[in-house]
Amino acid sequence: MPSTRYTKQIGFSLVELMVAMVLGLFLTGVVVSIFFSNTRTYATINVASLMQENGRFAVNEVASSLRRAGYLGGNNDVTTVSGGSAGSVTPGTTCNVGDSTWGRMIARRVFGLDDPSSGYGTCIGSGDVANGDVLALRYIGQQPVTSYDANRIYVRTSLFQGRVFKGTNQASTENLVSDTVQSTHSLIANAFYIRNVTADCASGSATVPSLFRMTLDGSGQPTAEELVRGVEDLQVQYGVDDDADGSVNQYFDADNVTNWDLVQSVRFWVLIRAACQEHDLVNDNTYVLGDQTFTPTGDARKFRRQLFSSIVMLRN
Repeated sequence: MPSTRYTKQIGFSLVELMVAMVLGLFLTGVVVSIFFSNTRTYATINVASLMQENGRFAVNEVASSLRRAGYLGGNNDVTTVSGGSAGSVTPGTTCNVGDSTWGRMIARRVFGLDDPSSGYGTCIGSGDVANGDVLALRYIGQQPVTSYDANRIYVRTSLFQGRVFKGTNQASTENLVSDTVQSTHSLIANAFYIRNVTADCASGSATVPSLFRMTLDGSGQPTAEELVRGVEDLQVQYGVDDDADGSVNQYFDADNVTNWDLVQSVRFWVLIRAACQEHDLVNDNTYVLGDQTFTPTGDARKFRRQLFSSIVMLRN
């Protein structure tokens, strides 16, 4: 009879299994660690990219309005611009809702408030200004208009004349100019300031500072619109030519400007902040915005920030 051969089956020992498990756990841990590290890096890059984009947008919006401040078409002499019941208004220091007075203060192309604790009249109340200055500007739109909204405010100018009027009164004799070369444009008034809004973060809803702009609605009255979130501070200084030599002698905060007609340039700082906290971040950098210095403390150190600045020469 043929003999029967038995083969001995040999498996992994307990020690080998434990070593394999430890190595597997180690490799899994490495993979998970790399994954979370890449996720954090990606999130950080996204936050930094968004801050850069928001900062450039905020600076561009403010600078663009500054470059156009005082533009009245072909007429450089604001004293020749008048009008009927909705004509130009003597400049004041407040902005109020309920009428079109604020926008029609065209004789003051630029105006500002230095960290106002009482706001800016009734259109920007004390509770609306979260931080920083208020910067107000007036000019006319770039494109001429050929049709008129009844309650919108327009400016009609020629080389030596100008009229401010409501659309419904555009044909009134008191709102016409005699010069052949003339054009009509929408009146624009902007006031930039910082206001808090509520946004969603991973930990829940959070208060986020945003750059707002007070502008004119279809009836020529002030109305607020949000421009970009994450703008924590806006500081502004005004270059004054106090000896009439055509160049700026000194920069002042708004509280120290005694004659706004002498302002020749504006420099401003915009501090951009991430919308949400990063719990493992400690940002204790110091940011200098003109005469203001800001160093985060407490939970404020958990936000990323980036500072932007610009200087804009005003129209002559």
